[in-house]
Amino acid sequence: MSSTAIAARPHRHPERSAFFLKLFRMYLRRKFQSSFDGIYLSGLSEIQELAKTHSVVASANHVAWWDALLLVSAVEPIGIPSFALMDEDNLKKYPFFGWLGAIPLNRSGGIKVKRDIQYALQLLRSARCVVWMFPQGRQRAAHLRPLGIK
Repeated sequence: MSSTAIAARPHRHPERSAFFLKLFRMYLRRKFQSSFDGIYLSGLSEIQELAKTHSVVASANHVAWWDALLLVSAVEPIGIPSFALMDEDNLKKYPFFGWLGAIPLNRSGGIKVKRDIQYALQLLRSARCVVWMFPQGRQRAAHLRPLGIK
C-alpha cells in the first residue's frame, strides 16, 4: 500500500500506483508535446506553494477528458501526491485512472455522495496532497455560460 493510501476505501477501485504514474507521465509528456503548441495553467504556482505545508482542494474547469491527467501530472514534480475526483461510472469503465490517482465520486446523490466526499476528506487529512475537483460535474466548453456548477 502506498504512503498516501488510507485504510478504508469507499468501494473497490484500483490503488494509486507510483510505477504506473511514472510511466504514464512519460506517455503524457510525449502526447502533450505532439498535440499542443503549449499548455498554460493559471494559479498552479499558488497551489504548489500552499501544498508545501498543507493539503489543498483545488478546482478547475472541465473542458477535456484529460484535464485531471494534466493537473495530476503538473503537481507531481514538486513531490506532493495529487488526486482527482472522477465520476464513479467512468472510473469503472477506465480503471487505470485509479492507478493515476482518481477518486470515485458517485453523483447519484444521498449517502453515496457523502461517502465519497468523506473519503476525499479523510485522504486530505491523512497525507499532505492535492485533491482536484471539477465543480461543473461534466466536460463543458470553457466559453459556455452559465458554468452550471453542481
